[in-house]
Parts: sequence; structure tokens; C-alpha cells
Amino acid sequence: MLGIVGDKLKEICPKLSIHNEVMKTSNSEKYLGDILINDGKIIKTIENRNSKGYGAISQISAILSEVPLGKYKIQMGLHLRQAMLINGMLFNSEAWHCVNKSHIDMFEEVDTYFLRLLFKSQAKTSIIFLHLETATWPIRFIIASRRLNYLYNISNDIISISERSILVNNENYFIKGVCYHPVPRGSSERNFNKIDQDLSLMVEAGINTIRVYSPIDDLEILNKIEQAGLKIIIGFGYNQNGYYDILSGSYVDSVSYTHLRAHETSLNLVC
Repeated sequence: MLGIVGDKLKEICPKLSIHNEVMKTSNSEKYLGDILINDGKIIKTIENRNSKGYGAISQISAILSEVPLGKYKIQMGLHLRQAMLINGMLFNSEAWHCVNKSHIDMFEEVDTYFLRLLFKSQAKTSIIFLHLETATWPIRFIIASRRLNYLYNISNDIISISERSILVNNENYFIKGVCYHPVPRGSSERNFNKIDQDLSLMVEAGINTIRVYSPIDDLEILNKIEQAGLKIIIGFGYNQNGYYDILSGSYVDSVSYTHLRAHETSLNLVC
């Protein structure tokens, strides 16, 4: 790579080589089953996994039709769903970035097709009914659980529950906390203009934990809370029109962002 050094054009990055071959610039590469694109978008991986999903359904259907399973056909179909369809489509999904509702809808369309095929149900049969009857999770919650487990394992503090006690790094943690939602008088919007003063008063009062009613996505505010030595309990609404809510699955984006910032800044979290 060439760049300006002083007033001269010089090579500022050496040519990289592996096994005596110079590495070349690439716009797209496949790595660990994911398709990496130079524009940073994940849609090619999603489309590829969707195709794999339909392929897995064909394989599962062949197994179920050729093997005489009798009354265990449905049960075996659900096991194969988990082993071949879900795992085939979603491996590495815990590390995917920028996953949005349209991507999840694509996966759930494949899963819905399989469940209707397995039960030979009509198109009007509620997919919620099928999930309830089979005790299975919709794709959105499977992705969420995988990502949350992944983020939990890279966090700085290990938070666990033992009977009625909260443990942080295997030591009892006693919450001395307050609910914190700073809305100025006459306003309906949360405002952190007085965060420094508020944190100072909390520390003076011996507070070690704050509970917020909606996620904080401002890194500067998160850094100030971390510097004050406080932990955060984050609340998520069920339906907030797609803003970090449970219904759309977008709450995982907030957890991903906050945990990754925590991993960089040692911010303490209780989610």
C-alpha cells in the first residue's frame, strides 16, 4: 500500500505473504462457513445459510419417509430439525454482526416451512400454535440465546446465581441500588446532562448498582458509569416499536453493543 510520508510517496505497508505467495486483495472470501464481503454486509451469509436450510429440509424429509418410525416420526423430525436444520443454518450466528429483523424473518420462513411440512398443516395454522405444541423456540430466540451465551462468556465479570444469592466472580454480591431514569422537569425524554453530579451523589451514598429502564447506547455515558465503579441492570421492553425490544429481537443488538464496549473498557454489567 502506498501513502504520503512527508512530501514523498512511499510504500507504508509491506506486502504480506503466506507460504511464499503474496496475499492478494479480495472482495469476498468464505471463512468458517461465513461469506465475508469487503462492504461489511452479512446478507450473502444469510442467503447462503437459507439455501442450506432448504437443503437440510429435503434431507430430513427423505429420512422421515424412508425410515419406518411409526409414532415417533414427529419426535424424530423435531430432533432432526435441531441437529440438521437449526444448527446448519445458525452455526457461528453468535458472532454475526448487524443481524436485523429482515434476516431473522428469512430464517423463520424456512423454519415455518419445515414445521408445516412435518405436521402437514394448512397455511392458516398459526405458527405460534406449532411452536407451543412442540415446545420449540422460534429462530429469533435461538439466535438471541446463542449470542447472549457468547457475550456472557467474553464478559469481564462472571455473574451467576446460587440459590437466592447473586455471585460476581464466585463472591456474594449485595446490591445497593437505585432506579435511574433522569428526565428533566417538563420533559418526557431521558437526559444525562447531570450524570457527573448524579454519579458523585450515588458513590457518596454507597450505591454500587443502578437499574435503567431502557438501554444506554452512548459510550461516553457508559464510560462514566464504569469509572464510578457501578454495575448496571438493564431493562428491556417487550414491544417498543423495534427499539431494543424483545418482540423484534433487537434487544440483542443492545446487549451485543454494551458487552463489546464492556469487554474493551471493563464496564461491569448485570443483564
